[in-house]
Amino acid sequence: YGLDSAAFDTETNTDVAIKKIGAIFDNKIDTKRTMREIKLLLHLSHENVETLLFFFVVMCLMEVYDFFLVFHGENNNYGH
Repeated sequence: YGLDSAAFDTETNTDVAIKKIGAIFDNKIDTKRTMREIKLLLHLSHENVETLLFFFVVMCLMEVYDFFLVFHGENNNYGH
């Protein structure tokens, strides 16, 4: 339910993986699912689980358009 891609963080000189979730608050079930995923990712620490670095939203006039999750990306294959 999201679009994944790879990027390079020029501030930390590291690869990151970005998951874009559009129109997150348009559907109550998707909103709950995303919030649950974030809560779990913030508490999980395992070699098979990507580390969530941070998340942010894109807003305009107090309306959320897109939601982004940014992961440590050294082992990702996004965008390939």
